[in-house]
Amino acid sequence: MAAGAAPHYRWVVLGVGMTAQASISALQLGLPAIAPEIRDRYALSLAATGALLAASTVGIIATLLAWGALADRIGERAVIAVGLTGAAAALLLAAATGSAVALGLCLVLAGAFGSSANAASGRAVVAWFGPEQRGFALGLRHMSTPLGGAIAALLLPLAVHASGVGAAFVVLAGACAVGALAAALGLRRPEPDADGAPAHLDEPPPVAGPLRDPAIWRLSLGTAAVVLAQLSLLSFTALYLHEERGWSVGAAAGALAAVQLGGA
Repeated sequence: MAAGAAPHYRWVVLGVGMTAQASISALQLGLPAIAPEIRDRYALSLAATGALLAASTVGIIATLLAWGALADRIGERAVIAVGLTGAAAALLLAAATGSAVALGLCLVLAGAFGSSANAASGRAVVAWFGPEQRGFALGLRHMSTPLGGAIAALLLPLAVHASGVGAAFVVLAGACAVGALAAALGLRRPEPDADGAPAHLDEPPPVAGPLRDPAIWRLSLGTAAVVLAQLSLLSFTALYLHEERGWSVGAAAGALAAVQLGGA
């Protein structure tokens, strides 16, 4: 890639990062749209339904740090491409499973692989955007999280209506495959500056690692509390509207999509 093309190529990298993040968010935030069908299909209690909806998040949390460390070593392109390919394979297994326990294990596995996008897509964007545009770029990248959930909330009920619950997991697998392909084809590292330093990463390095900084821990725990509250509400919104308020599955999923579009 020529040096003159680098400033324009950052928008390609941003688009790839958004696609990758949206693909795994479609699973985590879009699956609750078909919670009523999942509950009926596997004859689940409310608690068991909640456990299934949380399964992908468990996998994501368990592997985020490992994927981030691996991205530092081998780069975002390989991490996201391999991770989302694994997530797609796990979701295809989920589509073929006949038990709730096996489904839960597949969803944990999908989240464990898919968290590669959470860990590495932001890093890829930061590498291409300087401090004067980084906040805007990361804002767009983060916007893809609720956007992916909203799109999935609209599409998954249609897939279930057409071909059953398994079809929804095939759709989610396809989304992850698209994210993997986009990363494999579109992600590049920026060319180094004249002094050999990576482009746009000329800020002074931190004095100590982030895990030794109490402020990082406070910030992480505070934002985690906010995200946990959001996930708890979003996970049960469609199920509540369907079972307690008598909304159709499609209308409840539409409400979930509207909430997430507002968030985006």
